[in-house]
Amino acid sequence: MTDLDSARDMTDPKIPLLFVFAWGVAAYLIVPRLWKLYFRQHPSLAELARVTQTSDGHPGDPINIAVVGSRTGDDSGRLVPR
Repeated sequence: MTDLDSARDMTDPKIPLLFVFAWGVAAYLIVPRLWKLYFRQHPSLAELARVTQTSDGHPGDPINIAVVGSRTGDDSGRLVPR
């Protein structure tokens, strides 16, 4: 195989179409089913808010990180250097 042949392989119009098809299948079929499975195994996460609210009650930005804990001030879960 020469360099010219490998360049033709990279410009094959089937490659981008295959990539878009694989992305669509993963994004719209596989990942949502994995999320449903994950939330079934961790039901406490399904109850958490996933979107912030503005002061006037409109939905805001999605929450990327959620910290779950109590408000008792108990710091027993914190790592403390010895």
